[in-house]
Amino acid sequence: MTKRARAFVLLGVLIALTACTSQQLFSNKIYLLNNCGQTLQIVVANDSNIGLPERTLTIASGSQELIGLYDASREEDVVGQIQDSYSLRITADDGASLQVNGRTLREHLRQIEKLEKGSARQWIVANQSFCPSKGTAAP
Repeated sequence: MTKRARAFVLLGVLIALTACTSQQLFSNKIYLLNNCGQTLQIVVANDSNIGLPERTLTIASGSQELIGLYDASREEDVVGQIQDSYSLRITADDGASLQVNGRTLREHLRQIEKLEKGSARQWIVANQSFCPSKGTAAP
């Protein structure tokens, strides 16, 4: 192989490696929409692949809050990135509460249409089964 041919092969390999390592990441956000008719307090933990700390948030009726944030390539299944250790505790003004784990959130997300704009994708959980009521278990 001539020096020129080796240079072209090397250039081709470098271009291929650069393309693989510079894959665009998408911001995947999961929101909880409070349609429960009362203020909710949530505690969310293990809800990202970028190291977000456990957070306690208040969601007014009709508002929404971030309950998951995952950076991923276009091909990656974000639902599959939600850890089993994911934890969402939802408490209503009346004292009722429920706990949502990773398996439950993954099941709900599979039924929600993903909204995509540019390099951002989002899911909005608006299911009233995420509204706590006295004497109920997790959805």
